[in-house]
Amino acid sequence: MRRSLGLVLLVPAAAAGIALTGCGGGSGSGGTPTAVRYTSAQKLVAALNQGGMPCTGAFYSKSSSTNGVSSAASCSFKGTVQVVEVFSGTVTTKMVLQATASSGREQIWSDVGPNWLIETSKATAQLAHKAIGGRVVAGPWHQPG
Repeated sequence: MRRSLGLVLLVPAAAAGIALTGCGGGSGSGGTPTAVRYTSAQKLVAALNQGGMPCTGAFYSKSSSTNGVSSAASCSFKGTVQVVEVFSGTVTTKMVLQATASSGREQIWSDVGPNWLIETSKATAQLAHKAIGGRVVAGPWHQPG
């Protein structure tokens, strides 16, 4: 399964090259909010907006090429494309790594909550983490070259 969003190419891959930062739950260090479950991509985008990360030009969909997604959106934060996905069940690290493997020029990073993930750049994933909580996960990446 392959999907392309802008210059980012996403393909399933084995869980190699994992990096985890941040923490979920509690108020976290530095006042990081506790990640909560969202019932739709629209509500997750609204939470980003309320947390100071306006996600502009949102395009919503009830389908995705990722298994288990109940609603999805693509939008932009300061020119950085984000894919927002809400799942019907709990999101595992394995699911994130399968959805965010990159064979393109940039590594895909995610902010991951109980039933959602936001695929984006490292800096934007870290900002999303500060806005709505979750944990920041680096997708596997095989740098071209």
